[in-house]
Amino acid sequence: MKKVKLFEEFINESHYNILGGDTPLQDFEMRKDIVEPNLGKRYNVYVMFDGPKGEYDEMKNKYANDTNKWIELYRSSSNQGYARISPNGKVIKASVLSKGGIVGAIYVKK
Repeated sequence: MKKVKLFEEFINESHYNILGGDTPLQDFEMRKDIVEPNLGKRYNVYVMFDGPKGEYDEMKNKYANDTNKWIELYRSSSNQGYARISPNGKVIKASVLSKGGIVGAIYVKK
């Protein structure tokens, strides 16, 4: 059975086809393929522009301010999407495809 893409998936993906390489993961794909295998099923999510104003920046400053020594879990071949996990294995900082653009996301194990 062939999977038919939703209109939203098609629109989000089409902007990035011109960059070459694969399209960055969307939030639901990031959760399923990267976050849950590493953090488990219990975690909080903070996505840029999705929560109360300033919440993402506050969580970024609290949990993911310096990610230089974090371990890379995923990077799209277009280099637009990525995921890095903290050395203690409790926080993942990523960029995901959402609402037609690339946004930051932070996943914190409960």
